[in-house]
Amino acid sequence: MEYDRPIIYSPDSKGALKAITDLHYEMNNPYNDGFTSSIMKRRLIQIKESVDKALVDAPVFADQ
Repeated sequence: MEYDRPIIYSPDSKGALKAITDLHYEMNNPYNDGFTSSIMKRRLIQIKESVDKALVDAPVFADQ
């Protein structure tokens, strides 16, 4: 979702989404060995845990 009006600070969500996409690709890349794939999976789990932790006390909005 893009913002309609300028804001003072906007975290780089596109960069985060690209990192997730890249990690997913490398995790499932048949040319990588199991060790490399397991590292990619571990990094995705770290991201998921961070997102879950950040959303614990997130406010609820009308359209959710």
